[in-house]
Amino acid sequence: MIKIIIVEDENIVRLGLSTILPWSEYCFELCGLFKNGQEALQYMLEHPVDIVITDIKMPVMSGDQLVQKLREHQLTPYIIILSNYDDYELVRRCFQHGATDYLLKQDLEKENLLDLLQKISENIGQPEEGPEEPAVSAYEFFSVLVKTDFQEDIARMDETYLKIWEQLQSRSICICIADLIYSETHKRYTGINPAYSVLEGLLKETLNKYCKNYIFLYTDKSLLMVLCPEAEHTSDFYPVFSDAVGEINTRMMTFFNISLRAGLSGLFHHTTRLKAALGQAKLCHTALFYTDQTIISYELNRPACKAYIASPISCLPIRDALQIGNLSLLQQLCENQFQDLQKTRTYLPEKVIDYVRFILITLDQFLNETLHIPLSQFENEWDIFHTRYHFTLCELKSYLFSILGKVSEFMQSKENYNEIILLAKQYINEHYQENITLSSVADYLHMNASYVSSLFKMKTDVSFTQYLTEIRIQNALLLVTTTQKSAAQISELVGYSNPNYFIKVFKKVTGSTISEYRNRR
Repeated sequence: MIKIIIVEDENIVRLGLSTILPWSEYCFELCGLFKNGQEALQYMLEHPVDIVITDIKMPVMSGDQLVQKLREHQLTPYIIILSNYDDYELVRRCFQHGATDYLLKQDLEKENLLDLLQKISENIGQPEEGPEEPAVSAYEFFSVLVKTDFQEDIARMDETYLKIWEQLQSRSICICIADLIYSETHKRYTGINPAYSVLEGLLKETLNKYCKNYIFLYTDKSLLMVLCPEAEHTSDFYPVFSDAVGEINTRMMTFFNISLRAGLSGLFHHTTRLKAALGQAKLCHTALFYTDQTIISYELNRPACKAYIASPISCLPIRDALQIGNLSLLQQLCENQFQDLQKTRTYLPEKVIDYVRFILITLDQFLNETLHIPLSQFENEWDIFHTRYHFTLCELKSYLFSILGKVSEFMQSKENYNEIILLAKQYINEHYQENITLSSVADYLHMNASYVSSLFKMKTDVSFTQYLTEIRIQNALLLVTTTQKSAAQISELVGYSNPNYFIKVFKKVTGSTISEYRNRR
């Protein structure tokens, strides 16, 4: 056995690494877990170690200090450095002191680690006695079926796949799709989160008696588990597994502040029902979005699991409300939409998330155009969808309305509507002789035209067009009574390029023609 130790100060990463591989199956012995270089050094002074997997940045004694100390004590294990993208100088220093290789934490997956360990083991001179596997493993077989959503035709499989299929098709099968909802401190991991390795280890530990055949697949930022319980335990496996998921969720929350959500298919007594099992697991996993439950089982929660609409939610009312800057209407539309979503539970979660993302993007555009401020002023990371993978409908609503409330409060407290209207009127009074439009007034105010229109109507009880017409006709009346200018001349002086249209408007407003009005005076 090749002796390995792990040195890592973060508890969740340390435990994740310890469970990421079935060490003994590949002739590796995991001898110890240490939270700093000093602890690891003390151990290695008394015990032989072949490979050290160590973080760089640690308290008490860092990874690069550990490498240097090992060489000072003439200890020569192979050393694998775990680093981040910004650790280049430290990694370079480690190599100068004799480190063997390194892995980026962002790319830390079991396949990458196993490949590196096996490459190093060849140099140690011990034979790789790992488990004998067929040319295509059961893991790869299920990976193909799941990721292609069963588009492959069993009848067209090559001989190697068919052999695997023949070995497995008589087994019972259950599928679980799980998400880990973790805190801010764990969001920096862009690869498979180490917490998933901890979850794997806990599941294997709990279910070892009932299920020795399980396959863990990572797909779409979720953990998909294909479980084949032992024949003698098929009757009691399902309740045991359900209870195990609940217990593991409690342990993850207690020790790591990480919650578990899982959708669980029914138990099928033949792997030919793999597609049906996956379909049930997906339905249960989707149903989690509309509840505060942590586990939904198809056997227990079948009414909640139904087909979901994949088409987008209409965003036209939202767009229209923001174009006129009506935040009260926007909030009411959102409230009505969320009530309907909660009642019907018909849309796929990603469509609801797209709906909320559209609202926030459109709101960001509105704020930039009207007030010249970004939405980030109210929420530093308002596009939270890039950093958090999973929401419930309730969480999504709470997050959205928090932002809407902040924006609404700001606009009510900071914006002087009366001043805006005063400036608009002043501009119209000074430029009514020109071919001014709502857009030109909005450009003058550096605001959105639709928003100016809505605000003008709300504060003056007349539209922009009505007010402009009133100003032009008032000035036309003054010219009619004080001069002998013709209708065409007056039309041009008050901003109408078409005299006939001016005459029509004049009569509509005053009830008289220009001649009649002049004669009355």
